[in-house]
Amino acid sequence: MTAVRWFEGVDGVDGVETLVACSGSQHRITWHHGKVVLHDHRLGEEEVLLALGGAPPPCVAALLAWRDRRGWAASTRPDAPGFTRRTPPPAVPPALVDVRQLGVVRAWERAWGRDRGVDEAEDLYRLLRRRALRPLTAALETARRDLGGGRATFVEVRLAASPDAAPDATGRIDARRSALVVTLAPRWLYRVGAAGALDARGAFVVAPGKVVGWRRVSGSKVDRWEPAIRPSAELAEDAGGVVVGDAFDDAPVGDAGDMAHAQLDPPAGR
Repeated sequence: MTAVRWFEGVDGVDGVETLVACSGSQHRITWHHGKVVLHDHRLGEEEVLLALGGAPPPCVAALLAWRDRRGWAASTRPDAPGFTRRTPPPAVPPALVDVRQLGVVRAWERAWGRDRGVDEAEDLYRLLRRRALRPLTAALETARRDLGGGRATFVEVRLAASPDAAPDATGRIDARRSALVVTLAPRWLYRVGAAGALDARGAFVVAPGKVVGWRRVSGSKVDRWEPAIRPSAELAEDAGGVVVGDAFDDAPVGDAGDMAHAQLDPPAGR
C-alpha cells in the first residue's frame, strides 16, 4: 500500500505555481508532489557555473533558499513565551512560503513520532497553540453567547500524545462560566490550519468534516452543556449551529472539573 503524503488532498497546497523575474523575462517555478521545478533553467549547467564562482540567477537563488533547512526551521519555530524574534523566511517567492513551512512542520512531526522527547515537541505545541488558540477562543465565545453561558474562564490548546491520536475536547458551558480545551495532533496544522479553523456557523474545526459541538447534559439541576467531536453535518441549525441534535446525546464527554476555577491565562508546559 502506498503511503499518503502529507500534502495530498490539502486544499491550496499541492500544485503551487509562481513567476519570477529572471534574466530579462518571467520564469516559471512550480511546486508539485513535494518537488520544486525550475522550468526555464538547466539546473546541471547552473550548478557548474555556481561551482566556478558565478552568481546564481534569481530562480536558482530561490531554489537554494528553498533548500536552506536551518533557515526555514528558524523562521517557522514559534517564539518562546515572553520573547519576540524576527527571523524572516529564506528568500523564496511568496507563493512558496506557506508550503515550505508546512514541510518543516511535517519534518518536526516525523522526528517527534520517533522520539517523544525531542525539542520539536515543544515547537509543535507552540505552533499549534499560536495557530489554533484564537479561532478556538472565538468558537467558545460563539457557543457561550448562543447558549447563555457565563464568561470564558479557560481556553487552551494541547498537543496530543502521539501523531496518530484523534482530536479531543473537554470543557463546559453553564450560567456561571465557560471553558474549552482541545487536544490536537500536529496534522491539524496542514489538514485544517488557522484559515479553516472555523466553519460557517462558528464551530471549531478539529479535522476535515469534524467540529466541536455542544450537547445539553441531561439530569443536571442547572443548564449545562459539554463538548464532544462530531461530524459537521450532525450540528443542528438552531443556536448558531453549535448545538447538536439528539443523536449526540450518548457521546462521551470529558471532565471539566479541573477547569472550573481556572483563569484565561494559559498554563505552563504542554
